[in-house]
Amino acid sequence: MPQNEDTVLDHVQPSTSATPPRALTPVQSDRDHIILRALEELKVQVRQNTLLLQALTSRQPVQNTSQLSEEYKFPMTCDEDLTRVEELLDKPQKKALGRKKAFSAFKITAVIRGASAVQKITASECEAVIKNWLKYSGDRSGGRKRRTGRQQGGDDTVSRDSSSSSSMDDDDF
Repeated sequence: MPQNEDTVLDHVQPSTSATPPRALTPVQSDRDHIILRALEELKVQVRQNTLLLQALTSRQPVQNTSQLSEEYKFPMTCDEDLTRVEELLDKPQKKALGRKKAFSAFKITAVIRGASAVQKITASECEAVIKNWLKYSGDRSGGRKRRTGRQQGGDDTVSRDSSSSSSMDDDDF
C-alpha cells in the first residue's frame, strides 16, 4: 500500500501562492459594527419616544370617565337622555382644538370653489387641493419662525417686511 499513498500524495499539490487565504473576520466585523450601530440608534430613539410619552402624559391628565357615566346613564331609556347626549356631542371640543378651526369653515374655500374652472368639483376635492398648496407654500414672511420663537420662549426678533402688512395674521393658518 505504500505505492497507493505515493500516488495520492503526487496528486495533491501544495499551495504556492504568496498571499495567505483571505480571512472572513474583517467582513464579519464590519457587519457586526453596522448592526451594533443600528441597535444603538434604535435604543436612542426608544429613549426619546419614552421621554416624549412621559412628557405628554404628565401634561394632560386622563379625564375622569366615571363622572360622565353618572351624568349620562347608558343604556338610554328616554328621548331626553338622547337629547342631552346629542347636545354634549355638538359642543366644540375647545381643549382639543385650541384656537384652530376646521378648514372647511373658512369662507375662502367657498370662494375658491365658486371661482374654479371646473364646476363639478366637490368640496373635499377643493379642500384637498388648497391644503396641498398651503402645505408646500413658502414660509409666509417668517410666520413659522416667529411661532417657534414664541414657543421656545424667545423674542420676535424676525422683522416683518412690507409684504406681510396685510390684515391677515400668519399665525391664523
